Amino acid sequence: MTTTDNQIEELLWRRFQSEHRRLDRVLDDVGSLIAAGSFETARKRFGEHRLAAERHRLAEDEILKAILGDRESRKFVQRVRRERTGVVDQTERIWARLCRDHLDQIPRMMARLKKLEAQHEEAERRLILAELPLSPTRRRAHRELLFHLS
Repeated sequence: MTTTDNQIEELLWRRFQSEHRRLDRVLDDVGSLIAAGSFETARKRFGEHRLAAERHRLAEDEILKAILGDRESRKFVQRVRRERTGVVDQTERIWARLCRDHLDQIPRMMARLKKLEAQHEEAERRLILAELPLSPTRRRAHRELLFHLS
């Protein structure tokens, strides 16, 4: 892999990391807003989180499609998608409780969401930095897509 390829992967990973930090800060804001009794603003901020996370997942989907091929990469993609389903499900449970003003368990639920997102972030790092076995064809497709996304 050339230096340019490494630079593209690193650049895209830094962008994804930055998005993760922003999403995490929004969750912190939501928790603070709920604690302060600003429930409507908390719902709006959480709605922003949901939209930003969805955009993030769409970019991730493109990378997953590029590497899908052999048995090892299929297992990895399945794991990433399973983790992501857990994140999405937890997000939607929180959203439903926020919309119904059932706020009693929100702090515990948000702590769980942050934990799930952190676990998923590690798999995403491996995905972007191509730290998994890929055939030459898949590696080339991966590089081309990262170049396009960066």
